[in-house]
Amino acid sequence: MNRELPLTPQRVLFASSEIASLNGFSEQAEFITTLTSTLSAMEHDVRLIVPAYSWLLSQTDAVIQTSRIRLPGDNREARILQGQAGQSIPLYLVDIPGQFDRPDNGGPEDAIRFGLFSRIVSLMAINQAGINWQPDLLHCSGWQTALAIPLLGGAWSRPATIYSMHEAKHQYCHTEQINALSIPVELLKSGALEMQGRFSFEKGAILMADQLILPSPGYRQELLNDHTLHPLAPLLKKRADRLTGIPSGIDYQRWSPTTDVHI
Repeated sequence: MNRELPLTPQRVLFASSEIASLNGFSEQAEFITTLTSTLSAMEHDVRLIVPAYSWLLSQTDAVIQTSRIRLPGDNREARILQGQAGQSIPLYLVDIPGQFDRPDNGGPEDAIRFGLFSRIVSLMAINQAGINWQPDLLHCSGWQTALAIPLLGGAWSRPATIYSMHEAKHQYCHTEQINALSIPVELLKSGALEMQGRFSFEKGAILMADQLILPSPGYRQELLNDHTLHPLAPLLKKRADRLTGIPSGIDYQRWSPTTDVHI
């Protein structure tokens, strides 16, 4: 299967736990907001999927429910709500009962709720989320979305995949959390998620994504040269031919040196 993204307009799904316009200005949020806006301006069909945090729902106008999905191995249903990010980008909000009433806090429950979120992302990527739309490319940003990529490993109709890694801190999860997610036995047996008795969504994404992105060329070089900087640095080195460092860009619609009154 040809997984190269041609220059003609494509359908691109971005999965992220953050977006800058509604969630401050973290590096990851800036990256996603700028990249989606740029690709949309180039006439690609760009769509964004994020968790339906309660505060995000209160800030998003004209949200409508587009589908409901029974969570694998769970009696609960997730709702997919649709709004709009910026002026033209469809925004999908994944609402799972009791999971996104609070922001990320780094606790053990984060592995479960973002694992569930990633499962919904993987279903949307193969047009099984009731949206009647399938991307040519899935871009997962950050460990919170990373599980979606290895979950797609056995899907014959999966899109091309990109994983962008943004945090130096590595998130592990444990057996009880993995069990709560009902991850397919074949994926667990493959060892793609296992790390010395613990599990890593990010390891699976790095192993199985078609392309990998780091937020700067300098950080790419640091990780390839010094394996002590990150637990997954040795794995990144093995996939160096698929690993790109992207220089930071500027969104001139939000800031320009020609209009900054302080310059």
